[in-house]
Amino acid sequence: MQLAQGPAAEQGYYYAISLSGFPPQSDITVVCRDSITPDGFKTGTLRTDDGGIAASESFCYSGEGEEHWITANGQESNRVRWVQSSGSPSAASVLVAQGAAAPSGYWYIVTLRGFRARSEVTVICRDSADPDGFKTFTMRTDNSGIASTQRACFSGEGAEHWVTANGTASNRVRWTESASGQVILAQGAAADAGYWYVVRLRHFPARSDVTLQILNGQVVSGSRVRPV
Repeated sequence: MQLAQGPAAEQGYYYAISLSGFPPQSDITVVCRDSITPDGFKTGTLRTDDGGIAASESFCYSGEGEEHWITANGQESNRVRWVQSSGSPSAASVLVAQGAAAPSGYWYIVTLRGFRARSEVTVICRDSADPDGFKTFTMRTDNSGIASTQRACFSGEGAEHWVTANGTASNRVRWTESASGQVILAQGAAADAGYWYVVRLRHFPARSDVTLQILNGQVVSGSRVRPV
C-alpha cells in the first residue's frame, strides 16, 4: 500500500492511493486521514482487480494538516507532506509501488504525473541487480499528464526496485513478501484409509500454481494444486 501526493484539488491535493496484496475482486474499506482529522474525514471502498490491486487519484483530498495518510482494511499507509505548487505546470513525478506476485518477484505499479498531456513517455525498469535497466517501454499520458500501469515489468532480483521516466527517477521500493495467502485444511469424506483432506486456498495470486505438502495435518510444501 502506497500513498503519494496527487493532482491539485479544490483544497490542497488529491490522495494518490495504490493498494496491492489484498484479496482479488474484493471491496477494501479506505479511510482518508490527516493530522487535523486523524480519525478520518472520508470513508469509502475501492475494489481490487484479479491481482488484488486497486488505485485511485480522485477518492479524497485534503488541504489541512501537515501529514496525510490512509488506512485500508485497518492497515496504515505511509504519511505524506504536500509540496506546494508554484502555480506553473507541475514538475514530472514518478511513483513505483509493489504490485501483485509475478512469475519472479513482484510486478511494478508505475504511476506518472505532471508529464506533458497526451504524450509518449519512455520508462525503464531497474533494480539493484540491473541498475542500467532490464526493460524499456512507453506509457501514454492522458489529458492531465497522468499515466499508470500495473503489468509492464516485474523483478525478483536485487534489494531495490525503481524506474526512470524520460530520465526522471522514481522512488525506490524494497519488496515485502506477501503474507496474504491463506490455507484452510479440514476433514473430508471417508477414504480407503482414514479420511480425505479438504484443502482450500484463499488470497493467493490469481491463476497460479501453489506448492503444498501435508504432513500430520499441517500444510508444509510439496504437491502442486491450483487455487479455486
